[in-house]
Amino acid sequence: MDSVRRLADAGLSAQALGYGRRVSRERPDAPHALAALAVGAMAARDYDAAVDAADAMLARAPDVSAYQLVFGQAYLSHAREHPSLGAIAKVKKGRAAVERAIELDPDNLEARHTLMQFLLQAPGIAGGSRDGARRQAREIEGRDRARGLGARLEVAAAGKDAEELRRVVADALPVVAAVPDTATGLIGAFLGVVGNLGDETLREELTARLHAARPGHPIAAYHRARLWVMDGERPAEAERLLQAYLEGPERRGGAASRAGAHWRLGQLYERQDRDDRAEEHYRVAAALAPRLRPGRKLPARLERQI
Repeated sequence: MDSVRRLADAGLSAQALGYGRRVSRERPDAPHALAALAVGAMAARDYDAAVDAADAMLARAPDVSAYQLVFGQAYLSHAREHPSLGAIAKVKKGRAAVERAIELDPDNLEARHTLMQFLLQAPGIAGGSRDGARRQAREIEGRDRARGLGARLEVAAAGKDAEELRRVVADALPVVAAVPDTATGLIGAFLGVVGNLGDETLREELTARLHAARPGHPIAAYHRARLWVMDGERPAEAERLLQAYLEGPERRGGAASRAGAHWRLGQLYERQDRDDRAEEHYRVAAALAPRLRPGRKLPARLERQI
């Protein structure tokens, strides 16, 4: 199951499903093999197959926290993908399984995070509760400081609570300042959420504070430059930081991607009417991530060439 998750996290959903199918064929009655198939099917968005595998898995091992979580995730994912009257039963079943996973293992942080996201995203009539999500975030923080801070940030961002966002970032700054440059989890999570806030002033303020805590960290530098490009400010400094990011070790996806860095450089050069440089970086961005789109102000000639 962990191997399948790693494939899925790397964006290799077809390989994740293929590996899950292989191990389930080799061990058709083994709960861990059925769990791998369920996780792979979710990665490939085949939620019918995920639910079928999860049913077979739980029938063989009903009292394992990790399997209850997979079962709950499969049912919640299916209901989200196929909203209907019948989906309500799947939501109830999925939530009950996630709560059972926590009951079996209170330190199952993935289960607590899944429950937190459900409570945060579901409407009240379906069981959603921002207070409940906040409690789960605090439970996570009590067990894992860094992960809990990220969970608190998600809740604050969903509620558009500016003061709570400031408090969470203030609490996180000592942790951000202490993590090694090779660690991207907390910094990437924080800057990814902060960088997508709708409030431009707050987004700028919090990004600047996180970057100031670790100015040399590549993820922090990337996001500082990203905002400068978006806002049309300090182009020389933004160019320097993005070029330095691209010259560093390759990072796959996540909150700061190489495709994103090339895309932002394309925007920066486009604004300066440096069409050749803009085209060069847009081409690379499109090759690395075909779903990325050039800036809306891209000249028609450049768009045709790309």
